[in-house]
Amino acid sequence: MLQRPLKDGREFVNLIPNSRCRVTRLTKGDTDTTVSHMTDWVNTHYKQTVKLSPKLKRATLTGTVQAIYDFLYHHIQYKADGREQQLRSPACAWKQRYEGVDCKSYSIFASCILKNLGIPHYIRQVRQPYFHPDQFTHVYVIIPKKGKTNTRGNYYVIDATKHENTEVDFLEAKDLFMQGLPHIGLNGASNHGLGMPGLVDQGFEDFLMFLNDNGISMPVTGTIRQKVKSYTSRGIDPSFAITEAGVVVQGELIPFQSTFQGGLNAVATTGAIVAGTKAILKSDWFKSSIGSIFKNGFDVSCWGSSYSPSKAKAHVEVDMPFIVEHSGLSRGVNTASLNKFLDFSAAYLAESTNGTNGRFAGCTRKGHGLRKAAVEALIGQILADVRLSYNLKSAGRKEGNFQVPSGLPGYAKGRSYQWGRRHGTAPYYYQSYTVSPKVVNPPVIVPPKPVVKPVVKPVVKPVVVKPTPVTPTPTPVQPTTQPIDVKPKVQTAGTNWIIGGLLVGGLLFGKKIKNAIAKK
Repeated sequence: MLQRPLKDGREFVNLIPNSRCRVTRLTKGDTDTTVSHMTDWVNTHYKQTVKLSPKLKRATLTGTVQAIYDFLYHHIQYKADGREQQLRSPACAWKQRYEGVDCKSYSIFASCILKNLGIPHYIRQVRQPYFHPDQFTHVYVIIPKKGKTNTRGNYYVIDATKHENTEVDFLEAKDLFMQGLPHIGLNGASNHGLGMPGLVDQGFEDFLMFLNDNGISMPVTGTIRQKVKSYTSRGIDPSFAITEAGVVVQGELIPFQSTFQGGLNAVATTGAIVAGTKAILKSDWFKSSIGSIFKNGFDVSCWGSSYSPSKAKAHVEVDMPFIVEHSGLSRGVNTASLNKFLDFSAAYLAESTNGTNGRFAGCTRKGHGLRKAAVEALIGQILADVRLSYNLKSAGRKEGNFQVPSGLPGYAKGRSYQWGRRHGTAPYYYQSYTVSPKVVNPPVIVPPKPVVKPVVKPVVKPVVVKPTPVTPTPTPVQPTTQPIDVKPKVQTAGTNWIIGGLLVGGLLFGKKIKNAIAKK
């Protein structure tokens, strides 16, 4: 038996959305068709594990694979499907975890987690030697250790149907590669662009999920996805419209009607989609291009609203720098410029907060909420930057009244921007400061102690100069009649001896003389 005792999983309850596990009809077909439906199921429902996935990420790929297996094995019971093949979304599998799910639902759950973590992998179906060897009877996930390698020994396995996370013996395997988060080609370059590609991508996938949840079959939404991709991958932003008959992509109708077969997760009726989109069908909001339709994500409240997150994003990109420039902070930080900035930004904050009031449409509230978050972040960043070089002393909480007669470059462009009691609105307040530069004490420089190297004096051996005796040569005295004037001769040899003696004395006593001088 492959059943196992389960952990309560209370730490994961708030990370996985609730599901009604309603039935979705899938087209009939062979095993390849089933795996194709599985990939559609993953691409449709991977966001159900967006909060759970980071909790299972580990420092290494090996650790992450083991964590995913442990989660599935210890928290979701195994039960083989009967005659009717059932595909469960992760939320549905979690809801029915005590009843049990089969290998397909385990694989969908694992693939959704891996997709959210950006880990490439394969969904593998195999023929087993001892169980209907002529048919593909088992499916699980393999994860390449590097690149897309799927040869034996070069991948990890996640098969939560087994008590040990090892690969089954098989006669033949078919692998379907699954990339990280789907981008469906909506990032392709285009002359007129796709607005906000990430949000467009997310909104388009949410729209397809909306169709599935309201009865449109997976093959139909898969066809819509592939048709859109065929254009966006070439940089074309295709025209897009929704009608009661189906979706029109670049003039081609993809009808809602389809052939059905059993599975799990929604209701098989086109009436629900028509009922759910009456507001859309009564207007032209859904008759434009992919980029323009989904630039706000898939948010019905944004269709036709007076304000939206996409407009707000464009506005804050120019309004935030303008607030800094208008206050004078960019020209110099002082008490006047900082308090002008705080007054202006507090007015913008109060006004955008007012836009999130419940009397406005949902999309309008989201747009103003984005402006509110942007200016809050700006205030925090400016104060943090100023405090690096300046002392801020509180000057009290003050009521603000701000006006820019020429208006803002973004929001409410072209008309006077004003807020405060003096201008007829609700009052607002801001914290004021006095600003003074920080006094940085110069560092105390301690002169290094001189390194006195010992003077090594050469040892001079005294040279003894022996005087050479001079034998005077007698001068014969000639008899003369003149008086004799006898002058003494200078003895040079004797002088040299004296000089030599002084020299020797200096060498012998030089050290003592220096020592004596040093003592004085």
